[in-house]
Amino acid sequence: MNKYISCIKRSLYVVLVLIQASDLAHGSSPFSLEEIDIKSHTRNYNSLPSVDQADRDAKNCKNFDSFLLQAGNIVKKYEAESMFGLRLIHRHFKLGQNQVMVETYKNLEETGPSLVTSAYPIKEAIELGATPASWIFGPNNIQVFETTTDDAAKEGIQLAKRNPSFFDEMESLIRKSEVQSLVSLSINKKQSLPASENQIYLEGSFEEFNLLRNTSIVRLWDSFDKLNGTIITSWGFGGPKQVACISRCYPTMNGHKYVTNHCTML
Repeated sequence: MNKYISCIKRSLYVVLVLIQASDLAHGSSPFSLEEIDIKSHTRNYNSLPSVDQADRDAKNCKNFDSFLLQAGNIVKKYEAESMFGLRLIHRHFKLGQNQVMVETYKNLEETGPSLVTSAYPIKEAIELGATPASWIFGPNNIQVFETTTDDAAKEGIQLAKRNPSFFDEMESLIRKSEVQSLVSLSINKKQSLPASENQIYLEGSFEEFNLLRNTSIVRLWDSFDKLNGTIITSWGFGGPKQVACISRCYPTMNGHKYVTNHCTML
């Protein structure tokens, strides 16, 4: 009798765990900042590698090209290529206590119309209307990577909610391919800063403009000329443009400063 009761308890525990895992994967938690475990989020984000290290890790992954092909097939199967893609998992800079990365649209004097990513306290991010825009498939759940106030993210989340099996299939592929530490599923569309056919997105700290520290800025760029040394940091599958990282050296009063920028390739 005791064995029977013990077996029932174990079965109930397994069912409960499965329900909780399902809620984490497809409930409101991955799509809402209100339910985020902010302490865990900050700790996880600050442990992410630099873009240079992440690039080296991706290049050392032998099955990466095959994975991208399969990921593209899933995205296209759900007709999500106009919205979803993948992002290289890397840290812009470290978060402070109870902070998240938020991308907002601003018209800056130095760079013009731009998407500015910086750290915000979680309460302020929620007040701004920030929405999760990329997700990391962690060891036990889906974790929010970074957020945005761009309306495209809300549209992408609605698409994902209508097709929960899309997240299932992407998670399964990412884990099976063992690239969960390399790429995140992301909403790559930028509704507030659309690029024309001949433009690219260039992202960086742009410290030559003496802008605020710990701020990443995406601006439109009219040419890809002379932007060598690229590091791909996002992948699209016929919809949003791919993002690459540009390593550039800027002259300063004290010599040269190595600056890592990102850009979106045509």
